[in-house]
Amino acid sequence: MLVDKEVQAIEDGVIKLAKVFKRKVIAEGVESDAYGDKLLESGWEVAQGFGIAKPMAAAAVFDWVDNYQHSRA
Repeated sequence: MLVDKEVQAIEDGVIKLAKVFKRKVIAEGVESDAYGDKLLESGWEVAQGFGIAKPMAAAAVFDWVDNYQHSRA
């Protein structure tokens, strides 16, 4: 997506379809801040991946949410 315009066009289409059908889109496999930033700019609202957080125990999630800061925030 960061360099391939065809992939970006597909992702933009997915976002538009989701909005038409009143669905949320979830970006999976976000592995870097650059990719996460591009997704945010493109309209993605929900994402998961190692670039956001490594897997953790359920008991650790609330503390992680309370303390999370985007690296560019």
